[in-house]
Amino acid sequence: MPINPTPSFYQFNDEEEFLDITTPVPPAPWVHDLYSAIHRSSLDQELQGVSYQRRSETFQPLTRSYRYFFVSDEETGEYWSLNHAPTQTPFERYNCRFTPCTIEQSGSYQGLTHSLTVFVPRDSSGEHTRLSLMSEHDTPRKLSLFYVVGLAYHADRGTNAGFEPVANLLYHVTPASVHDFAAEHGSPRKRYDICFLAADQSTASWEASEWAFFGGTGAHSTPIAVQRGRCSSKPARAVPICAAMHWRIELEPGKPFALNLLLDTATSLKEAVKSAKAKLQPDDLRTCQARLAQAWRDNAEHIHLKTPDENLNRFFNTWIKRQMLFMTETDRGENFVTARNRLQDLLGFCLIDPGQSWERYKEILGHQNASGHLSRGWDISGSSREASLNRLDFRDGSFWVIFVGVILYQWQNSSDCLDEHSPFTDSNESATVYEHLKRSFLHLMSSRGEHGLILLGQGDWNDALNGPGAGGKGESVMLTASLIVAAKRLQPIACQRSDVAFAESIKEAVASLAESINTHAWNGHWYSRGFDDNGVPFGTPHDSEGKIWLNAQTWPILAGIVPKDHLAALFKTIEAELETDAGLALLAPAFSNPDSRLGSITTRLEGGRVNGSVYNHAVMFAVVAALKSGHADQARRWLTKLLPTNPDNPPERNGQAPTYIPNYYVGPVADGTAGTSSRMIHTGSAAWFMWCLGEVLPGLSIEGDRIHVTTSPQTIPWDDFELSRRIRGSTYHFHFVKIPSTKEPQIQLNGEALPDRWVPVQPSGNHQVLVTLIVNP
Repeated sequence: MPINPTPSFYQFNDEEEFLDITTPVPPAPWVHDLYSAIHRSSLDQELQGVSYQRRSETFQPLTRSYRYFFVSDEETGEYWSLNHAPTQTPFERYNCRFTPCTIEQSGSYQGLTHSLTVFVPRDSSGEHTRLSLMSEHDTPRKLSLFYVVGLAYHADRGTNAGFEPVANLLYHVTPASVHDFAAEHGSPRKRYDICFLAADQSTASWEASEWAFFGGTGAHSTPIAVQRGRCSSKPARAVPICAAMHWRIELEPGKPFALNLLLDTATSLKEAVKSAKAKLQPDDLRTCQARLAQAWRDNAEHIHLKTPDENLNRFFNTWIKRQMLFMTETDRGENFVTARNRLQDLLGFCLIDPGQSWERYKEILGHQNASGHLSRGWDISGSSREASLNRLDFRDGSFWVIFVGVILYQWQNSSDCLDEHSPFTDSNESATVYEHLKRSFLHLMSSRGEHGLILLGQGDWNDALNGPGAGGKGESVMLTASLIVAAKRLQPIACQRSDVAFAESIKEAVASLAESINTHAWNGHWYSRGFDDNGVPFGTPHDSEGKIWLNAQTWPILAGIVPKDHLAALFKTIEAELETDAGLALLAPAFSNPDSRLGSITTRLEGGRVNGSVYNHAVMFAVVAALKSGHADQARRWLTKLLPTNPDNPPERNGQAPTYIPNYYVGPVADGTAGTSSRMIHTGSAAWFMWCLGEVLPGLSIEGDRIHVTTSPQTIPWDDFELSRRIRGSTYHFHFVKIPSTKEPQIQLNGEALPDRWVPVQPSGNHQVLVTLIVNP
């Protein structure tokens, strides 16, 4: 039963696309990511969190995790924090609003109302904060206002902070930023040049030393500067750095006080002053916010879903779309690249920007070896951990090159894009995209093991499954079935290009791989996960732990190779063995003891990450498998459980903001933490969610100048739903309706019946497509 079907501390507004949080202390910090391609700020409902900026290829922190607005009543001496932290202000009224582009916090205490808005510009650097104060008293009030944010710094001995009064600008600069001797001698470049906080109101005092503001190492809730009523206004050297500003305000009844702040970087103090003056101009601020809102609308209108499930509609139309865009446009905000992650993120991004998705795809192709192998990823920050991981023999990269590449290709405006060239990373050779696809397939097909399955290497999709194939002989059922899925998408392209011999070899490979899986991996109950280096299967009923693995079941279903007499039973087995209140577990039972045979997956905490959690990326594989095999009810149920508003595992239990799908929920464990969210926003689930509902569910594909609609009543979990999608400059409003009839299904375009399931691509404009799905009466 639902724990709390009517939440008391948050509320969505779907029409205006926002979430209101009415308490400053939800079950855990609820984080919202404000971002552009060069800046991101991850802040919670109390505005606590870290801001980052991209310098070269990597995101570097500009701040540490705290930022506070303190108000002090100069007559009574009482002080409190407008954003609740750290004084835990007992507001008479409090609200924090997450919109797609902003965080807006407001509150009322001691007759003083405030509103705070934070946003990151779409097409320029920096983070903007706007504060408005209003007094409800009948007489003027004398107040002191303090703002303090912790700045990131390299080491105490390198800190160097001061104040520039011309622009009310407090800055932090390191010696390397001034002289840049390190760059002259070939050392790694500094992380950033000058970090600064600027205000559009003149300050009464300022502070650059964290110790001076708070009082040594004292608690943040009792800052000595606020108690004293002023800051020291002295530069800071060799101490932890903050940016603190102080204003004295005489607040007249009914007259608001407004303040705008800019957190940003620059290459010199002169540039910082110039930038701050320009960006804090009222016209520039209004323009920035307008462009930000328009950019969101432009992206959001590319695709829109309407089903009988309002909760699902909300997540598709606003929050999952936003999550997917955040991950794609910031490259997940990571200082390393995981190839499979970036490739899969393009599945969702393609629904909004097919052309840009293709360009990003080709960039990834440039990291493929001439052999067809694509490594796990590549490091861009000097991280020794990521560099060592990427040197391991992970095998799934070549599969994702084919799977994602073929899907992206079909939505491009021209089939000639397969003839575009992309280099290889380990040679001077360049080849067409089509050749990259061929080499990916041939590379995987050249590495089959004793049972005819594709070799596992030191990991397939699951990095932590690094034991069974470490010796070079282990085999993967998931990777083998995945290759069948990719091959079936690649084979028609080979035929279209008259690559007859290759097309025939794909057909033969699919048959051979399918036979190997069904002959050797079916254990009488479900599919084993694979074989270890000694040829012993794992993921079988004989295993006490890790006896069944979700991906080993769903990918054979996706490949369409499960015999009909096994399919229904396999879905029942998945439900019985893996389904929980929070979704489908990745494997069961979870491992409780390290096992070198299977590798580091067995050293992870039970129920966490890939050791038996509800790993939502894999759940999305299952949802797509259910839809494609006509098990729509299971797909709908698993999709519902995936969301943080799942009534059986709501935010009150899972602990996260109901605005994104997390990487995982804790799986079945006995300590009461099952269902807890990882609160990790980076997950392939978001892109798969969008691709599933925007393409798989309606059965849309495109060939040449025709859109193919292949859905059936068995793959649709509702009797009626609508999908609007922009395709090649036109917007198509698909309306799917199930009706009981003995007639043939019909598709109408703008009221005219079509002879088959092909919809001709139309000129720009809006077009209505009615798809009638016949259900036997």
